[in-house]
Amino acid sequence: GVEFTITEHRKEAATAKREGKSHRGSVANMSLGGGLSRALNLAVDAAVRAGVHYAVAAGNDNRDACNYSPASAPNAITVGATTITDERAWFSNFGKCVDVFAPGKDILSTWIGSKYQTNTISGTSMASPHVAGLAAYLLSKEADKLSGEELKTKMIELATLDVIENVGEESPNVLIYNDAKK
Repeated sequence: GVEFTITEHRKEAATAKREGKSHRGSVANMSLGGGLSRALNLAVDAAVRAGVHYAVAAGNDNRDACNYSPASAPNAITVGATTITDERAWFSNFGKCVDVFAPGKDILSTWIGSKYQTNTISGTSMASPHVAGLAAYLLSKEADKLSGEELKTKMIELATLDVIENVGEESPNVLIYNDAKK
């Protein structure tokens, strides 16, 4: 899966170059997680270095995200979940491996069953797609591609700081924001 994203990213970048178009990078979301895996973390980090920006779920165990993968991959943008009242969701993992927080509780989403089916669900798997979308938006506004670190820094610079209640030990108090002008 992760290798596939690198291969497809390189194909898209080569096609853009051949056609004289700009390719600012690719974005992927991983709404999944599991125990600590050096192999998975290395794969995600390599993908980010190759130009595929990964937003990853921090996990839903109310524990330190550094004990999970891909949440602990340093190059990924690891996302914790907040509620509508800007509190860390009770289930969201936390800690120094979390980079940002995004809405992740009671999120209305499309669902299986029909093209009209919806469901309201909660989890860091609902928060990380917000960040993937923000990453794509921010890349679209750039004249050239950004490194993983540059994109993460830009996202944090635009964020709303110090508004999340009960953010969790060693967590950054960083709530994503797109800086859209009204």
